[in-house]
Amino acid sequence: NYASEFPAKSISVTVTPASAEAKGYSMEVKAENPNVVVGDDAKVSLKITNSDSAVATYNAYYAEVTYDSSLTYKSSNLAADAVDSSKAGTLKITGYGADKTCGKDNIDLLFTTTKVGTPKVAVTSAKVDAKANASEKDAPAATLTTAEATITVGGYKVTLPDAFDGAATVNPGETYTFTAKDISKKYDFTGSTMGG
Repeated sequence: NYASEFPAKSISVTVTPASAEAKGYSMEVKAENPNVVVGDDAKVSLKITNSDSAVATYNAYYAEVTYDSSLTYKSSNLAADAVDSSKAGTLKITGYGADKTCGKDNIDLLFTTTKVGTPKVAVTSAKVDAKANASEKDAPAATLTTAEATITVGGYKVTLPDAFDGAATVNPGETYTFTAKDISKKYDFTGSTMGG
């Protein structure tokens, strides 16, 4: 009978939340140039750090990255065989070798934008470790401090013949005005295209 064990009086309990600080390796996803126009390349960096300031390097890593269909994966700063891009919309990144410096040697991914919008690049899984641990255990999961980056693709590039002046970009639905440098001439303006 709980009533006899706990008489009807208030009980005070102090609740201490667990530390929100990530322990061990962490990965942050960041768009390095988050505002671009259609056709531009967008760079997304995966930055690896460690909560222990004495741990300055990493050398084993694995990450699964997803990206929206309005982006096309172009390249990375890693060896060609480190990124498996065989499945559209997904990258599998693996690496092991020389030490990399935490916070400096980022994994950089380059995507080409194909249409206006706000596409996202996200890390869905990440594991990172140091060479010293490789013989004893598998690389542990890294904490994703920022798991997703958004790229704002806000317009289209405009290429004009040398005889004309106008803005280098235009947004969908806006009026675009360009002018001839020599207005004393008549021009037959043909062959203009959008999207190629």
